[in-house]
Amino acid sequence: MKVIKKYQNKITYVSPKKIKFCIFPSKYCDYTQFGLTKIHPHAAINRGVFYEDPFGNTKINNFNWDKKPGVLFAKLLEFEALKNHYLGKQNWKNSKFAKRNVNYINKKNSVRGFTNSKVYLSMREKQIDILFNSILKKGIYPNKI
Repeated sequence: MKVIKKYQNKITYVSPKKIKFCIFPSKYCDYTQFGLTKIHPHAAINRGVFYEDPFGNTKINNFNWDKKPGVLFAKLLEFEALKNHYLGKQNWKNSKFAKRNVNYINKKNSVRGFTNSKVYLSMREKQIDILFNSILKKGIYPNKI
C-alpha cells in the first residue's frame, strides 16, 4: 500500500525492454477498453487492460490480478506491425493490425477520425514514418523518475 501511495498520480517510466507480458485477463481487467467490441482493431488478442473511465483514470487494486502472465507483448498485432514496418519487412498498411482497422472502418466505424479506409491506411503509415524519423533524429526523452 505504501508503494501505491508513493506513486499515486505520478507518471513512471518503464523501459519497453522490460515489458514482456500484458496483463492476464481477470475480473479486474477487461477484454477491451471502454466496452469496445471484439472487431475493434485493438481487441485482436485478449491481453487484458484495466477498466478505465473516459478521462483515462485507472484504478489499481490489492488483489492477485497480476499473478499469471498474459499474452507476450511482442505478439500483439500492434507491436508486430510497427516492428516489421520499422525493420523494412512489411509496410504497416499490409499488416494484420492495419487490416483489422480497415475491417472496422468498413463496418461503418471510425478510426482516429477516419471513415475512409484507403485514406486511413495512407495517412496512418505516413504518421508512423514521421514518428520513426523523429525518434531516429531526436531520440526518446525518458521520464526523469
